[in-house]
Amino acid sequence: MIATRRLLSSLICLLATGCEAYNPACRVDETSVVGQTESFLDLRPAVVRTQEAVVGNLIADALYDALTDNGVAAAVVDAGAIRDRSACGPHAFIDRGPVQLGELADMLPFENNLALVQVNGSELAKVLEHSVARLGEAGPVGQAEQFLQVSHLQFHVDCSKAAQQGDQVGQRITNIALLDRDGVAHPLDVAATYLIATNTRLAAGHDGYTWLNQPRPLTDPPADFMVVANYIASRPGRSVAPTVEGRIVLNDNCETILP
Repeated sequence: MIATRRLLSSLICLLATGCEAYNPACRVDETSVVGQTESFLDLRPAVVRTQEAVVGNLIADALYDALTDNGVAAAVVDAGAIRDRSACGPHAFIDRGPVQLGELADMLPFENNLALVQVNGSELAKVLEHSVARLGEAGPVGQAEQFLQVSHLQFHVDCSKAAQQGDQVGQRITNIALLDRDGVAHPLDVAATYLIATNTRLAAGHDGYTWLNQPRPLTDPPADFMVVANYIASRPGRSVAPTVEGRIVLNDNCETILP
């Protein structure tokens, strides 16, 4: 039903005028408010693909929360899944205030579903190294879709160190820790096994994440944008206020140079 409404909205928008800029009338389920955000959610690639982002924390936290009963240790989502355009043109942010279901569907438009994977600590370290392998490179290359937004993970990144390439393990990531449900940080154990919440794209090993291609079964997993919608609706007062918390700490040499 959501996909059908999205298609109808897109056709209406294409037949109308003024679609160069994002047209609020084109939103899917325009009147369906799931809750509100007290934070400005910047969706631009220059933000979500280069650094810890407020909206990335919201999405990753929603994935984690959805699978807490499954014993997940952390959550990751690829920045390439987050889009700043809809069928009606630019949609660079979700402003403070009411959040509509259609805005979330536009933000996460690829019909990915919630997924659960199992990795060991060594594999998880490689996942994080792959996430930052292109970081700091000049131009759009430095804004790679493979960059991960995370939940219940903390680490430092030094882009002057060797990036991961093929079988060569990167040396950019240090101080990896996982936060338990009480927020207590525990150093990564390379020999331990961890359950990670993510989306079906990463669980299939796309964007080079072969280490995540170890899915565990889930019954009727919801679409990723519905996971976020349910998360917002379940918070006290149906309100969220995500912030940048120091999950991903970048050295100055990781700044992406734009042309």
